[in-house]
This record gives sequence, structure tokens and C-alpha cells, in this order.
Amino acid sequence: MNVRAISIYLAAQFSPLTARDSPETRSSYRSSYSPVNGMIGAVDSRHSPNDPVFWSDVAFALWTHLCDFTRIQPANLKYLVQAYVSNGITLKIVNQAIPQHSGMFILTPDGDLALGFYALLASPNGAGGVHLLMQHKAALGRKTVTKIAVWKEGDQLPDIVYEIGEVEFGANPMPVGGHMASACGPRNASLDSE
Repeated sequence: MNVRAISIYLAAQFSPLTARDSPETRSSYRSSYSPVNGMIGAVDSRHSPNDPVFWSDVAFALWTHLCDFTRIQPANLKYLVQAYVSNGITLKIVNQAIPQHSGMFILTPDGDLALGFYALLASPNGAGGVHLLMQHKAALGRKTVTKIAVWKEGDQLPDIVYEIGEVEFGANPMPVGGHMASACGPRNASLDSE
């Protein structure tokens, strides 16, 4: 059985994952994993506000399980992929950062679209990935998002790929105007806050 088949099998077995400690919880997280390619792909994630378990927690648990199974180091994580992004706040950020209707757009911390780069990190979709990297440094190493690719096609929901790299020694991984990006703080980042 190859890694892709294992990934599909495990994703089918464990997803959607619903927290079972509260009958009102309706969270579900469906993702695909490829340790060989260093990729976690969020396909459909829905988080309930009363659920103490987040996508990043579930994704990390399955990632490390698959890495153990395939004998690949968890630190091999290179990409976080989000297909068909539907979160309203994230969509607003994408449309403000990238007003063009269609195409592939690359955002970097120091490029022309740097403000969009940091806004996407602070968005609900980006914050999950940032949280995953921050909470699991022991297994993943000191990682940061180095580049974001956004695919937009007309009125279709965009896909977002966060490229992951090592934090350079002494570097501030997310400088924004002299302070850390709100993506490092609570998960309730607002478009109106600085």
C-alpha cells in the first residue's frame, strides 16, 4: 500500500472527526496527509465555538501518526493546503489583498503583497496553521510560513497553500510594524484591529 492510499484510508477512517464530549458540538475536520511530500491538506473544517479541540490539534495528531507509520520525521512538514476556502473573513481578506478576479498569486513577507500575507496569517484559516506550528515546535522544529500561494478562478472558492520553512536563527518569524502579528495571539483575530 502506498503513502497516498494510506493517507486517503486514514482520512476516511478518522474524518470527519467530531468531538464527543459535548452533544452540542458539531465540529468536523477532514484533511488529507502526505508525509512523503510534507503536506497537510484541509479539505473541509468546521469548528464549533464550544469545542475545545481545534483543527490544528487533530491535524497534528494524525500527522504524527502517519509520520510514525511511514517512518518520516514530522519536521518534514513543508505545506499546509486549504482547498475551497469558504470562511467569510478569510474570503474578505483574499478579495481585498488580491483584487484581481482570477489567477495564481504569491504573497511573501517582504513583497508587494506583504500586508495581504500577514492578513492571511491572521485570518481564521491562517491562524490554524500558525497555531499548529507554534504549539508543536518540539516535533516540527522552529517553523514559519515563508510564502502563501492563492489560486482564484472567477467566482469559485479560492485555494490557499502556505509554504513552511525553518525560522532563521535570530529572525522574528512574523514582524508587522515592529510587533508580532495578531496570528500569534488569540484565535479571534478581527479585520478591524491593527
